Amino acid sequence: MNSLATFRTSTALHALALGLLLALTMPSRAAEFDSQLKSPALVSQERLKTQLRGNFDRAASLSIPDRLRLTGMQWIDLTWQLNRMAQAGEELPDLSEFGLQKQADGSYVLDHAKNPQWGLWYRVLTDLQNPGFFEGYANRLRDRGFRDRDIQVMKEYVAAHQPRRAVVDGQRVLIQSVKAQRSRTPRLAKTDATDAALYVYQLDRAREAALQLWAAGLLSRLDEQRQRALASYCQEISGVTLFLPDSNFDQSIQMFAEVMTSGRYEQQLLQQEQESRP
Repeated sequence: MNSLATFRTSTALHALALGLLLALTMPSRAAEFDSQLKSPALVSQERLKTQLRGNFDRAASLSIPDRLRLTGMQWIDLTWQLNRMAQAGEELPDLSEFGLQKQADGSYVLDHAKNPQWGLWYRVLTDLQNPGFFEGYANRLRDRGFRDRDIQVMKEYVAAHQPRRAVVDGQRVLIQSVKAQRSRTPRLAKTDATDAALYVYQLDRAREAALQLWAAGLLSRLDEQRQRALASYCQEISGVTLFLPDSNFDQSIQMFAEVMTSGRYEQQLLQQEQESRP
């Protein structure tokens, strides 16, 4: 669940959430705030579908690590686009061709096991930080051809690079760079709507990129056969994602940006980091 979605869940709003034309390069470190990187603008339904088809066509020919670099950010951009449509009062598109089943209340449900093209399986890998979950994964992966040495490689990687810590660190880097940028720019004493969207969108991306970078590091320690087995297993257990576009999207962004720039969100991250320590 992305940062804005986490905030919405706490306020009883059901939402989960670079771009659709992202260059296929994995960041070598956590991303800092980029004032030139804009949140997705409102587009037509047909334009949105064209972008999705193009990305899926591209992803089909990629290796698992390269596909990993594209898919999560595509989902973030899609949810932002749908929220923009809901905010504008537009009819939301039929996205069933992409595996999103529209519900009577306007929400969308994505069954990950039935729609592997989305490739969001890596999100469940945060379970590996829990020793009990790790053993469960290990047993299932042995049934799929993992050797003891593969399991040991995974165990050592997770012990040295905890996924939740990686995600927290990625967000903190972004938040601290936002803070530095605001201190250099007096006009940003108050966060306007444009700045709020920049901050929240890039925080969503920072979280996703940090998890992708962590997962790519794990994959790099496995051969292609084990990469495929891991992806296949995680795909099967990924469950479903429910997404409900927000007709008050701009207000939700503004509220979360205020939490973010006030320092309260960073304090929450610090608490999560402390709780993640063994």
